[in-house]
Amino acid sequence: LGTHFVGLQQTLSPNASIFTLDEVSSALYQFSFQLNLERTYKPQLNRKYPIPTSSPTGFGITQDNDVFLAYGNQLFIAPMQ
Repeated sequence: LGTHFVGLQQTLSPNASIFTLDEVSSALYQFSFQLNLERTYKPQLNRKYPIPTSSPTGFGITQDNDVFLAYGNQLFIAPMQ
């Protein structure tokens, strides 16, 4: 069904990257500064903390490589692995 990117964030060293969030697949794409796709992250299902069925509305990445995913007024936090 395609993609619809809703956010963009740059991170600096040690692993300088550009991240973008696709609201269609709830995937976070990591690109190098040369725009090579490095990795794709997707939320994993967890019965204790179910992910909303709606599309994500935003994201952020901390200096400690934790990712924040927002679904409306709900915020989910996880380490990037």
